[in-house]
Amino acid sequence: MATRCHHIDEPDTLRSFHNFVAQQLGYAESTAGFANMILAYVYGFSPADIDWPNFLSQPISAQQHAQAVELFYRLLKAHQASH
Repeated sequence: MATRCHHIDEPDTLRSFHNFVAQQLGYAESTAGFANMILAYVYGFSPADIDWPNFLSQPISAQQHAQAVELFYRLLKAHQASH
């Protein structure tokens, strides 16, 4: 993860959460990070063939942001329940 490359401590909970989100949403890997994966999923990009530069250039509406926040909390709750 990028945080490790830059010697930034990350809570242990989040380390496994990135992988959990990738698995739950159908991403092959978690290197984009949970926030980007959740936003891209809400936006409608396919996890199987996402073009990250294209995704990152898209505007996110307030409604999509709210949906992403709701999905984040649902996934976090499911992750905590599984550990």
